[in-house]
Amino acid sequence: MLYSNANGQAKMFGIYTIFCDDRLSMKSFIMFLIPLIIISFVSFGEETDKLKHTIFLGNNAPIDSNDGLSTLFIYYNYKSEPESDRPFFEFTLQTSEILVDFKTSTETVWNFGYGAMGEVVSEGFGMDIYVAGERKKEITFYGDSLGAYVAVGYEINKNWLLNWRFLIEQARFYDNEFTGEKFQLPSDFSTRLNTLNLSTKNAFAMDDSIFEARLESGLRYDWDDWQLEDDYKSVKSYYKEKFSLTLSRSWDRIGKSKLKLSAAIGQNLDLFSGYRLGGLPGEYSVSGFFRNEFRAREVYITNLSHMFEFTEHKKLLLFYDYAFFKRLDMDYLESTPDSDSIQGLALGFYFGIESLAGLPIIARIGQGIGVPDQELRRELMIGVAAKF
Repeated sequence: MLYSNANGQAKMFGIYTIFCDDRLSMKSFIMFLIPLIIISFVSFGEETDKLKHTIFLGNNAPIDSNDGLSTLFIYYNYKSEPESDRPFFEFTLQTSEILVDFKTSTETVWNFGYGAMGEVVSEGFGMDIYVAGERKKEITFYGDSLGAYVAVGYEINKNWLLNWRFLIEQARFYDNEFTGEKFQLPSDFSTRLNTLNLSTKNAFAMDDSIFEARLESGLRYDWDDWQLEDDYKSVKSYYKEKFSLTLSRSWDRIGKSKLKLSAAIGQNLDLFSGYRLGGLPGEYSVSGFFRNEFRAREVYITNLSHMFEFTEHKKLLLFYDYAFFKRLDMDYLESTPDSDSIQGLALGFYFGIESLAGLPIIARIGQGIGVPDQELRRELMIGVAAKF
């Protein structure tokens, strides 16, 4: 893709994940396994660079909790072969979101692209409204959106890439089965979003490193007061700054370590433009917590992982997450501290079934740390992946 998804996504084992309504359950996940196993059996022996299709199916769910929601992962990606006489095409399905992306194939340092995206149910992540670990069902809602964008990329040198994207998006909102009778939904609105992204590999002369800086400026139209925001004029326009640095190192006989440092700040952020922390499916992943449990206007986060690779098909992963954040300035969060810090630990397994051409079973169990006077947070993710 010329440009990555602006909503932000967690990433594990090279597979992107995104929020999905809890109406999709583990039963739905199991229904996909049989065809996926068949596909994997005939495709895992092929050379990776010849495989155009990527699939990941999984389910992430809280353990021993009535408040957190489960998340079904359905990821499918198709990439066409680059050709000089036609645009490069990429199609991505991420559970509740569809992305269609075109990029011109040129021999210069410039790239041009355009695309469309649509999202059902999860626009605004309105099902994830928590106060002190309790999901406030009566103020939850659903949302859909449809958008189109144009993008320009410039390769500054071999390692540095600068991207600009302009997005127009329309969103609408409606009740779910838990929404209170007197709850005032957010107004349907459109957004104009300008995004500037600078990224590089081998950043600052460090091997196996990635640096990314992103600036976003958004303006909403047809925006008005609603139940959780009574000062709509202050959030009609907003601004965001996001930075990340990822460092990787391989160790003889003891695997590979990865450290990711992220910071995100902004002005006039609200429930739709603010940052989301918590759980593997969250925008900023902190293991063990509920999906998007915390809504923030400022985030500083460290994600550390280490992979022990015993064989090509057997791997053990350890995860540690630490986050300091400042909550959104919204009425429903008045009873909570302005800022907080949380930690998470997780253990992951990657097991390739050799009798099924290496079909990988991926599992991860996590526990949240640093939630005083509240129940422990735990989550479990199980998934399978294939390429063909």
